Amino acid sequence: MKGKRIKRCRATRCAAGVVAAAVILLPFTLRGEDSRFAGGRQQVPPAVAEDGIAVYFSPEGGAAAAIIRLVGKARRSVRVQAFMFTDDRIRDALIDARRRGVLVELIMDAKNSVIKGSERRALRRAGITVYIHPEPVSMHSKVILIDDALLITGSFNLTWSADRKNVENLMILRDKPGIAKAYLEQFKKLKAKSKRYATQRK
Repeated sequence: MKGKRIKRCRATRCAAGVVAAAVILLPFTLRGEDSRFAGGRQQVPPAVAEDGIAVYFSPEGGAAAAIIRLVGKARRSVRVQAFMFTDDRIRDALIDARRRGVLVELIMDAKNSVIKGSERRALRRAGITVYIHPEPVSMHSKVILIDDALLITGSFNLTWSADRKNVENLMILRDKPGIAKAYLEQFKKLKAKSKRYATQRK
């Protein structure tokens, strides 16, 4: 009988330890996020988060799901600079934002905008304004600016390979108004140099 009580106590302490660990990890998830599924995959917490900055690593580190989640919370605008864009999950998140009345603008690299699987046509047909940055300069930036306040950047291309196969990093910055403003001004400069992509909507 005594042995059974000891086993029950150990099990109780173990369960309490699991709960405590979960509580400790909560501050490291981004504000306003939960444990629901995004992009068809279970959310993964950032590798580290502090001072309004969260970092994700690939492969299989939850970066694409974080992008989809945050685009889904956009209220006013989503401005994207994409070197490569072939991930249909992120494409669908941008189209959903456009349908909610959010302004969505995209600047793409000229060469990579025409590769197999490029999302430029699907996005344009959905009513999203797409700009092509002129050659010979590569538009190598990977940036998403949400509501001109929340910044997503890093080495992460908007591709399935970046999420599942490549070694990549993604950084999300909140409450950094000076940095967000600088990226907004850079987006405007790149947009002014780029050519608007036009295709028939179907």
